[in-house]
Amino acid sequence: MTKSRDSVKILLGLFVFLFSFFIYVDTLAPSVSFWDCGEFIATSYTLGVPHPPGSPFFLLLGRFFSMLPFHGGGASDPAMMEGTFHQIAYRVNMLSPLATAFANLFLYLIIVRLVVEYRGKIKDGTDRWIAYGGGVIGSLALAFSDSHWFNAVEAEVYAMSIFFTAIVVWLILKWSEKVDEGHVGARNILIISYMMGLAISVHMLNLLAIPFVGLIMYYKLYPKQDGTEFMVHVLSMLAVLLVVTLIAVNMIMPATSTEYLRLTDTQLQSKMISLAVLWLVLGVGGMFGLAQIFKGDRRKRFWQHLFVVIGSAGAFIIIFAGIIKGVPKIAEIVAVALNTDRAVKAVSVALVLMGGILAGLAYLAKLLPRYRNEVRLGLIALFLVLIGYTSYETIFIRSSQNPIIDENDPETTRQAVAYLEREQYGSYPMFYRDRWSQEGQYTSESDFFWRYQVNHMYIRYFKWQFWGRIGNNADFRQLWALPFLLGLAGLG
Repeated sequence: MTKSRDSVKILLGLFVFLFSFFIYVDTLAPSVSFWDCGEFIATSYTLGVPHPPGSPFFLLLGRFFSMLPFHGGGASDPAMMEGTFHQIAYRVNMLSPLATAFANLFLYLIIVRLVVEYRGKIKDGTDRWIAYGGGVIGSLALAFSDSHWFNAVEAEVYAMSIFFTAIVVWLILKWSEKVDEGHVGARNILIISYMMGLAISVHMLNLLAIPFVGLIMYYKLYPKQDGTEFMVHVLSMLAVLLVVTLIAVNMIMPATSTEYLRLTDTQLQSKMISLAVLWLVLGVGGMFGLAQIFKGDRRKRFWQHLFVVIGSAGAFIIIFAGIIKGVPKIAEIVAVALNTDRAVKAVSVALVLMGGILAGLAYLAKLLPRYRNEVRLGLIALFLVLIGYTSYETIFIRSSQNPIIDENDPETTRQAVAYLEREQYGSYPMFYRDRWSQEGQYTSESDFFWRYQVNHMYIRYFKWQFWGRIGNNADFRQLWALPFLLGLAGLG
């Protein structure tokens, strides 16, 4: 690709960023908007403690933006913007359009990279404009979709979370370009890990990028693969696991919700452990049985695909259970061992212990006869996730100083653990999801799942993005879903 073509790519990316950013700023909330925005603005400015799980990295960035010396505008009543509070709210709000505009820029780069991967290297002007034009159209289609635009104009965590997800996806695509360059590819993996650590200090949405990262790595390391075959294998695995789950639940768990509610905590814990063990045994047996269906090279590829699924699920579980859930558990043990009730001390020691264990294992990995570099890279990556997660310490440090907003007061170890584990929201049974008895419009659980969870809560929400909804300037019933249909045809 020539320098001039690179310049076109850069200029179009800059256009996507600036165009979306200025539209967001023009439509930015001039002061406090609904939902959690007021809480996030106030706790950003005072470095207070918001509701669990806290989103500490967002608060740190919000505090920085609250100190920037620019004047807000756009209010219908200019006098409203003269007060200090409204200026602070506007400044913290500004974090979202900036993060979302960067997310749009990275989406543009992602689309360009995927088009080039699909069509081959750019050779002429037609290839260039297909790749770059597709990137511009795709990124702007997201930029002005209903939810994305909504998140971009108020002080909420979702804009920052989308930014981290976009940069992680872009980095793994850059890794796929540089995988043969050794240290360059490893560097991208480590940056991705640190970004994920920071991201879970904003919102856990970023963990959903892990399967995509796993697939990109697999198809780059094993390029001659059939995507259809992969989907057949994965769907077969899911079918087996569904059958295994139904068998295990019917064998271990009570038959009715009434019996379930009568279980003591000890009995429930025992049954859940038994369920996990039985599910694991049946699952392993089911996978071996499923593998026997396939012959020759296809069986080998089945095991490779299973490894991708297990690897992606394993990475998710290690980060979620090992760090997000593991740090509070270790902090409880540390508090008992050190006879301290100070959350700052217990959590700090827990983080240092976990970091020390990962660093020690990474050092010992050099003794492995095979795969030592891969194991060390994985352990260092986990260490960087932990480093990003350490921003949670600011929650407990500030709580110990008793700020004006100090929700849940997590300065003691017990309160800190309850804060990190979101105990105030309660729990919901996994297998017996009883609802109020007045709900007669649904004939069964499956009817409720389809009509409410899928159709009302997902499909309707999806339609809002590109079909429109009642109350918009252009009624969606007059548009005949044309934006959506044109987008499917690649003409949006």
